[in-house]
Amino acid sequence: MDTIDIPGPDYPACCYATDPNDLAQAMYAHYNRGGDTATAGLNFQGAPCPTWEQLPPNIRAKWVAAAAYARNLLAGPVPT
Repeated sequence: MDTIDIPGPDYPACCYATDPNDLAQAMYAHYNRGGDTATAGLNFQGAPCPTWEQLPPNIRAKWVAAAAYARNLLAGPVPT
């Protein structure tokens, strides 16, 4: 998978995937970059977001599940 650079300021570490070929990790990084550049890398309380490696395993698992759904969605119709 190719990475997409979003123009803007230098982002915090959580806004970059250490393995851009890992869809879940790339989605997490781009999620952290999204929105207003003033809040990039910050959670809803204004605290810094952890890097992928710092995320608890259960949170990484949620991103992996979301990435799997996205991959399946792009591959064909959603099962009912």
